[in-house]
Amino acid sequence: MLALGADVVLNGRDIVRAAVGTGIYGVRVQMEYLQKILAKAMKMTNCNNLRYINSAILY
Repeated sequence: MLALGADVVLNGRDIVRAAVGTGIYGVRVQMEYLQKILAKAMKMTNCNNLRYINSAILY
């Protein structure tokens, strides 16, 4: 759980940087990027729904 928290904190830092750098547009671009990464990870782990994502897919 600690590793998941650390990853989320790092994502938040990028969103803040985007907001400071280019405002709403930067945040929108960053969120779209994260959405694409999540969709790709879900396809790779055969999770069709967010409900299927849990720690069992890591082992």
